[in-house]
Formats: sequence, structure tokens, C-alpha cells
Amino acid sequence: MRLSHLLFTHSQITIHEYGISYSRLYILFLQLSLPTIFIIAYGLAIIYRKSPNHHARYMICTSLTLIDPAVARMPLDLPSLPFSYQVLTFSLINIILITSITLERNHKNAREVFPVMLVIFIAFQTFNLNWTDSSIWDNFSLWFTKLPLT
Repeated sequence: MRLSHLLFTHSQITIHEYGISYSRLYILFLQLSLPTIFIIAYGLAIIYRKSPNHHARYMICTSLTLIDPAVARMPLDLPSLPFSYQVLTFSLINIILITSITLERNHKNAREVFPVMLVIFIAFQTFNLNWTDSSIWDNFSLWFTKLPLT
């Protein structure tokens, strides 16, 4: 399934004489980073499959990767936001993780799961909001587009 996602992502980018044409190159980053976070959380869930507390929490974190695509497809009739909707979806994910951390502060087992995943999500979110406007990202996008995948 993830291979088909990569191929779909690749097929959405086209190259024109002026460079890459893709509505908001940050979406390419989302299409690559959210599955990466999913794989990290899922992989950790599998590693900790014999610890129900860890396993369940990591599996919850896999579902958090679906918030952004779900909210992006909602027919929200919001007034013009002074910020990207991305900030809204990222904030929602972070609020869920911070709330989970707060609720589990007195638990002794598997307390580290949500803080670890919060750090991972924030790292990817920071890259998405800051790095996708860089020449490094443009060069990577051009390289990715030229791969003979689709």
C-alpha cells in the first residue's frame, strides 16, 4: 500500500519549462512525511507488541497521521484564515498529544510514548512549515520528479 502511495505522489508532480508545477510543494512533503511518521509509529508498535501499554499508544499515534488528510477534505466553511490550514491540523495533533501526556502524567508504564511521538511530529511539522520553501526542497522535488517511477 505504501508503494502505491509513493507512486501516486510521484504521478501528481509534473515538470514544465519553468520548473516543477505542483500546487503547493509542501503537500509533497506531507505526502512523504505523514507515511514516514506512520511507519515509525507502526514499527514501534510492532517492536513493543508484547507490551500492551506501549503497543496501544503507538497504534493511537498511527491514527494521528490521518488527521491532516481528513481535515483537508472536510468542507469547512471557515472565514479566510490568517495562517495556513496546516497550522490548524498540526495544532490539533499537538493538542491531542499534549492532552494525552497530561492525562498520563501519573502512569508509570509507557509514559514516554506520547512525548516521543510529540517530538517526532513537531520535527516533521517544523520542516514542513519552514523547509519546503527552500532551494534544498526544490532540488529534492525536482530530483524526485525526474525518477522514472510513473
